[in-house]
Amino acid sequence: EVAAALAVALTLLLAAWRRRGARLVLLAGLLLALGGAGSRLWAAIPAAEGTVRRPDVIVILLDTLRADHAHLLESEDATDGKASGWSSEFFRFSRAYSPGSRTGLALPGIMTSLSARVVGSTLSPDANTLAELLQSAGYTTLGISANPRISRQFGYDQGFDRLILPGGGSDFLVVSLLKLAVAAAPGVSYRLGIADGDLFYPRVTRLRRRAIRLLEHSTRPTFLYLQTMDIHGPYLPPKDYLPSDYEPGEFISYFRFVRLSGDALRSAELAPGLRNLRQRHAAEVRFTGDELERLVSDLEKRGRWEETLVWILSDHGEALGEHGDAGHGGGNLASGVLRIPLWLKLPRSWGLTPRVIHAPVSAYDLLPTTLSLLGLPALRESFGVDLNPLVLDDAADLERVVISQSTAGRPPELRNLYASVRGDWKLHLTVGSEEVLARALYDLGDDPGESTNVAAQHLDVVAELEAAVHTHRLQEARLAYSQRGRTVDFKTMEQLRSLGYAIDEETVRPPRRNEE
Repeated sequence: EVAAALAVALTLLLAAWRRRGARLVLLAGLLLALGGAGSRLWAAIPAAEGTVRRPDVIVILLDTLRADHAHLLESEDATDGKASGWSSEFFRFSRAYSPGSRTGLALPGIMTSLSARVVGSTLSPDANTLAELLQSAGYTTLGISANPRISRQFGYDQGFDRLILPGGGSDFLVVSLLKLAVAAAPGVSYRLGIADGDLFYPRVTRLRRRAIRLLEHSTRPTFLYLQTMDIHGPYLPPKDYLPSDYEPGEFISYFRFVRLSGDALRSAELAPGLRNLRQRHAAEVRFTGDELERLVSDLEKRGRWEETLVWILSDHGEALGEHGDAGHGGGNLASGVLRIPLWLKLPRSWGLTPRVIHAPVSAYDLLPTTLSLLGLPALRESFGVDLNPLVLDDAADLERVVISQSTAGRPPELRNLYASVRGDWKLHLTVGSEEVLARALYDLGDDPGESTNVAAQHLDVVAELEAAVHTHRLQEARLAYSQRGRTVDFKTMEQLRSLGYAIDEETVRPPRRNEE
């Protein structure tokens, strides 16, 4: 491989004597000679005089999509795990975990490959984001988000040439009044068409159209980040996507649902409402899948799909009554919340056949893998790993422990909770200010529902997975960046509150005039 890479580098060097832009061509040759697996995949071929071709990169984050519901994104003929149409082009990591159980814990890991305890849930200015790294590599960087957390106010504008939060169709006062009506009579409001998802966030349809308009005017290569919120509560899907047996009279409010727990969620009286809620949730996933198919079609028509590198993932999942849990708040470490879809599409010219990869991986891995695929320098510090060995070799095994985290309570009683996964073993660990408060070990092979704690029977496994958590925590303490103060304007605070986010810790400030 090294000899082949050196041969390509020499060829490019000789070609440089005959054309302009010799420095760029020489750089491409050196990258090929010295890079890792990803740089060998990247076709660093002169695309024009003095230029080197890199693929566009698109990251699509579907907020709150749990892994076992991702199949609903696909057409109905995609059964038994066999993808069809646009989705058949993706490698799928079937055992992917989020860095954290909530958006504020997950996004830092996705964007920087470091945890929120290192870079802050409001990003430290010292953090290096995927957008910043690709911007420095010559990419045009564009971001579109329906989630107010992906904004300047939370530090996520770092590295974006343009970051857009599309607004709703009505003004703030009208939206606030409509939300009051929804709170008073949610089922009736939805049935009459007074309430829909667009009341709480811009729909994926609007984001898709905006993304295409931006790409039509962007120079290549382009990095596009797109985050939707349709699969997040309150689950008010377009009615065309509801099943034929949907009963409007069984409507239960998402905001009532997430306040329930334990026996209240298991009661026979709630069962029809819970079924109604799950139907609405599934309808949102199907609606989002149709919009993804339209996005792919739009990109194909413009020649920006075939050779584009694409990630599809979620920040976390959602508990829908399992284990007596609702939503994704609190300290939930169950698979319904931590397991996420992680799909990767490579440029077709790279000639790799997509397949399902079963090794445990993390959304922490997205950033280092992307850099490797593009032949860019690796991160100095990262909680993720390069997944190229798994992509290139069906028999590869990374032999690693995947760490996810959550929190419960408030200071000074705040507890840190960790899930530590190796193979089929998953440890739930509750850590207080100085000591471990609780341990629970699950064998996911025999007990995928995580119902039986077998820690007492496998003390050696508990010790190994617990040691991995302590190593992770020590690394967090060593790397911790200076944190920026959090300031959030009133409008954003109300948007977050309406979506169920806890905003007690936010500091309200007047909005800036130049914010989109």
